[in-house]
Amino acid sequence: MDASELVNKTMNLYELALRSLERRDYIDACEKAWACIETLRKALLVKAGISYEKAKSITYGIPLFT
Repeated sequence: MDASELVNKTMNLYELALRSLERRDYIDACEKAWACIETLRKALLVKAGISYEKAKSITYGIPLFT
């Protein structure tokens, strides 16, 4: 998956989070917002030249991002 695909996925998750907020489903909205943040984190790493496999890994991707 490349960075632009991940950004598109991020935008879709953002829209879903907003819809959940409109329905006052705060738990679902938080889950979608968190997924949005994580997907954008992966997109930034992929754009920086890190492979998607490494970017999605907790043991490699998160420490590298921080």
